[in-house]
Amino acid sequence: MNLLSSILLFLSFTFLIDIIYVAITNAGTQILLQPFGITLNFAFYTAIVAVLGVLIGAILLGQFYFSEKGKLGVYKRELEKSSI
Repeated sequence: MNLLSSILLFLSFTFLIDIIYVAITNAGTQILLQPFGITLNFAFYTAIVAVLGVLIGAILLGQFYFSEKGKLGVYKRELEKSSI
């Protein structure tokens, strides 16, 4: 594991622990979502926002991943053709 991946792994766990800490410490707080007229528990709201953030991040990065995976496959086929 190189240094950059170790730093990113540490930061991701730190952010996860911070989100859990904020949600637990503010569990008794109620918030009102004005546009929808819904009252939610702050811990539940924090969990929803965290899960949506992870899903959106996975969707955005997934596009780049599959694009690069396809380009790598094309490049491998070109290398196989040139090596024969």
